[in-house]
Amino acid sequence: MAQCLPESFRGPKGTCRSSTPAHPPLRWSDSFCLRTSANCPADGIGKDQVVREPLSIDHYLETSKELWAWVATRLDGHTIPELPYNKRLQLALACQHLAIEHAQSIICLIDHELHGSAMALQRPMFEAVIRGVWLRYSATERQVDRAAEGKFPRSDDMVGSSPSSKDQKDAPPLRALKDDWWKRFCGYTHGGTEQILARLGSSGLRTSLQCGEVIAALRWSDMIQLYSGTEMLVAARDDALAKEFLRRMKSHGETSGP
Repeated sequence: MAQCLPESFRGPKGTCRSSTPAHPPLRWSDSFCLRTSANCPADGIGKDQVVREPLSIDHYLETSKELWAWVATRLDGHTIPELPYNKRLQLALACQHLAIEHAQSIICLIDHELHGSAMALQRPMFEAVIRGVWLRYSATERQVDRAAEGKFPRSDDMVGSSPSSKDQKDAPPLRALKDDWWKRFCGYTHGGTEQILARLGSSGLRTSLQCGEVIAALRWSDMIQLYSGTEMLVAARDDALAKEFLRRMKSHGETSGP
């Protein structure tokens, strides 16, 4: 029997916030460089920082909510014929499913102004993508069996053996992304200075992450939902919709998004 995707890609609750000007580009090919606005400093977030018109977190949050709903309505209920008996596909898509859930959780947490916890989810979200890509395209049968027992290689080894954009046109540049972001992700997840110093101020303890950091987390969640969703659709043999997701991923980085 063919397996359907569970109805877990629910759209966000509540109304979207008011729209503001278009956000700057963020592409796979740019190694997720964040281009921040003038009133949102984000030192160390990305290699290229371009001064743009002032934008608020609310704008990016609205865009992420709209994208979440767009992805949810297109993924729910799809059938994946090989899922019941293909262990490699089961594990790989479970990882991509987890990545999408983390992405949605980041949006929810930011919507409730729980920014620190949202930032902490970026590393496990990225790790889920790394494992999903490695399991589906690079792992040997023995490695798949070991992964099913919870035994994975080091993340560097998985990244090193996964397909690159040179080998596979639409593959994310995992090595470049990991090199650029991993240290900061670890700090967010494990309570490093990125989290600690953001809570210390002259008025006492409070979360005061720079809005550029929060915006970067929202942009990450957007791109991961689209990429991981594409992996789901390819497995569901819906090539037309998978191509639409890829087009959306490109346009989402180059324009105002949804």
